[in-house]
Amino acid sequence: MMQSEEILRTILAAVIGGSGVVGLLFYPIRVYIDKQIERHMLQNEFEIRRRQINSELDECYRQCFFWIQFYITTGEAGDNLEQAFQKLYLAEERKKALENEMLARTGGEQ
Repeated sequence: MMQSEEILRTILAAVIGGSGVVGLLFYPIRVYIDKQIERHMLQNEFEIRRRQINSELDECYRQCFFWIQFYITTGEAGDNLEQAFQKLYLAEERKKALENEMLARTGGEQ
């Protein structure tokens, strides 16, 4: 009859000798790879959003310059110049919010 120590030794040998050791060795590697993939996907998402906001900012700058030039040459711009600057201000705020979100979600890694 097997003693409890021998039974325990047999079970441990089966676990350690089987896939248990391989699983234990590869678990940290799998966790690391999963984190890297998640970080990379998050960075790609932020890069796409950043490009969209930068494109929007470029358009806002063009509108502001157009209405400034229009005001200089004609002396009148009406509400168009003020609206262009409001759009620019809102786009800048969205850019700042995206950068803050990016820092918060990536822990400062960009």
